[in-house]
Amino acid sequence: MSTKKRRSLKGISSALAAMAAGVAGKATASSSQGDGEHLQAMEGVAEFHKLADGSVQVTLVNGDVLRIPSGQFDIDGRQLFVTQSYLGNAEVISQASTSGGFDLGLAGLVTGGAGAGLLSAGTSNQNESEGGFATAAAVASPAVVNHAPDFVIGEEMDARSGELDVGIVSAEDVDGDQIFWTIIGGDDQRFFSINNETGMLSFLTEPQIGSTGDDDGDGVFEVIVEISDGDAVNQQLIYVSIIEGNGAPVITGSLSYSQAENASAIFALNASDPEGDALTWSIVGGADAALFVIDSQTGQVSFATVPDFENATDDDNNNVYQLLVAVSDGNKTTTGAMTVTVENADEPPIITSSANLAMASNSTLAGTITASDPENGGLTFRIVGGVDAAFFTISSSGVLSFKNAPDAENPQDSGANNIYDLTVEVSDGTNVVQQNISVTVTGSDSGNSAPEITSGGSVSLDENTTAVLSVVASDSDGDSLSYAIAGGADGALFTINAAGELSFKAAPDFENPADSDGDNVYDVIVSVSDGVTTTQQSVTVTVNDVNDAPVLTGPSGLSLAENTKTVGTITASDDEGDDLTFSLTGGVDADLFTINATTGALSFKVAPDYEAPGDDDGDNAYQLEVTVSDGTTSTVQQITVSVTDANDAPVITSSNAVTITENRSNVMIASASDVDSGDTLVWSIAGGADKDLFTVDSATGALSFITAPDYEAPSSFDGGNVYAVVLQVSDGNGG
Repeated sequence: MSTKKRRSLKGISSALAAMAAGVAGKATASSSQGDGEHLQAMEGVAEFHKLADGSVQVTLVNGDVLRIPSGQFDIDGRQLFVTQSYLGNAEVISQASTSGGFDLGLAGLVTGGAGAGLLSAGTSNQNESEGGFATAAAVASPAVVNHAPDFVIGEEMDARSGELDVGIVSAEDVDGDQIFWTIIGGDDQRFFSINNETGMLSFLTEPQIGSTGDDDGDGVFEVIVEISDGDAVNQQLIYVSIIEGNGAPVITGSLSYSQAENASAIFALNASDPEGDALTWSIVGGADAALFVIDSQTGQVSFATVPDFENATDDDNNNVYQLLVAVSDGNKTTTGAMTVTVENADEPPIITSSANLAMASNSTLAGTITASDPENGGLTFRIVGGVDAAFFTISSSGVLSFKNAPDAENPQDSGANNIYDLTVEVSDGTNVVQQNISVTVTGSDSGNSAPEITSGGSVSLDENTTAVLSVVASDSDGDSLSYAIAGGADGALFTINAAGELSFKAAPDFENPADSDGDNVYDVIVSVSDGVTTTQQSVTVTVNDVNDAPVLTGPSGLSLAENTKTVGTITASDDEGDDLTFSLTGGVDADLFTINATTGALSFKVAPDYEAPGDDDGDNAYQLEVTVSDGTTSTVQQITVSVTDANDAPVITSSNAVTITENRSNVMIASASDVDSGDTLVWSIAGGADKDLFTVDSATGALSFITAPDYEAPSSFDGGNVYAVVLQVSDGNGG
């Protein structure tokens, strides 16, 4: 704080060090002024200082505090002079000490009366001169028990620019009493508040460094704070200077990141602080906050679990993860919205079939190698190795077969043990995966022949049907045969019954293919068993597109208020995107409507009247049938149009022309009707060239001249005894 000269309330804070000699024998009384004596070299006095209200506070070495009111003392350098009249009125003892000096005896501090808070009780053995000053050594009385609270903080405080709180005006009370803080003065007290119980001094508005809004314009604000324990008080002038404020941390760099799936990336956040304070990081919000962790010291953010593009876990499942991060310097916090975009990585295919296959002797089908691709890309299969690879072939859909049917009684594999080994590779065009396959060939009972499937291995059918084909098989031994689904990439979509009839579980939709590679070509393996041996066949089912009927997508119930013609628009969609045509094809009330063949806009030919319904059964619910066609197929929908009641305007039924004789005021009583029951009609004059000459009764419609007309002196606008006025009637409901 600056060293400018302060207007200190403390006075001479070192006061009376020489006056506290400690022994009565060293105390002396001397007259320093002609009209009084001063307290000098007095035992027991620690210090004194002047207060804002003009009084002086005397502190004894034992902590007791005396207050002498303004006008009853004088300060000269380090000397405090007290009037003898005040000492007498306050009943202060001024007596010789046992060693010949002078003592000021304290009979105790009292809590009321003329001596409250001051010296009291006792008699004086010293000669007094009215209006003079006396000197004595102050000694503590054991009866004095309350001590005023003391300020612990100095008189200078600093406040940070831009922050309301200055700091706590620290104080203590040796008696352990609760302390209360109050602002009682100071040139700049209007800028401050103080917490009565904590002593926190605060600006009312945020101060700014360089501000000269204080009373004397030097940028140093002055405020007087008083502390009290409920009885005794103390005061101090506080000087508040504005220093550079604490700046909030600044997040540097982008908060938008991207990473490939299946990786546990770490995102290093960065921030700076104007004061160089240590920073701490945290995650404070965001739709996906729970999916991340952060190192509070380094600001490194990472996924709690490695993300998977194909199985997004962010709030809106679009692989864009949102969170809110915060960095704090301990005083101020800055937040930032962070975005992490997870990008798709081309993952290798996954072989899902078993590496160990088994088949009966004398058949060629070994099994189907099945695989999936996370990106749903097309897969290719090939044999790339193995000691027995030369015996096999594999189709584009993964069907593995022997080139020639193996004979269990004459094994050809390298180990001559009917276990054939090969390696199969699956590729998505970028990534490949391989699997070692073992095919075990089993023998059959002597004389038993395996069943033979004679039906074709491929079939084509139209979408929206379930039946595929009948698997036809024969057995030379005449054994009963049983049929089953043995596998295939799309085997789970099929069922087969005891007669060998293969069907889709749900009719396929060409526009929404469900096969494994989405090309409307479904692969399934069927098997036939005679109870001893089993024969398999791979079947390929191709689904063809057919024209789908359009679909009406709007509601079957529409409504509108009476007296309007437009009902709404009939909407429809077509899978093939064909142009659609709308028409009215039935319904008891169809003749009352018209429809736009291109847009489907439906309207009444004549606006309906709720009070006079025109539908077939008179209930204001009109029935019609709408058909939409794509030129090949069509769809029909029954529509109900409900007409709702609306307020109808009243109708004036009286004549608009009337003739009267001169010199009379009454013109006519206008009449009107309203189809809406319960409405009250109100009449008024709405216009006309001669409207200012008329009045109308708002309840009855009685129209009158304000002044009876005179035929010989017409007052009409055109001067021809023809008066024009416009009447209006309202039902109060907008009609």
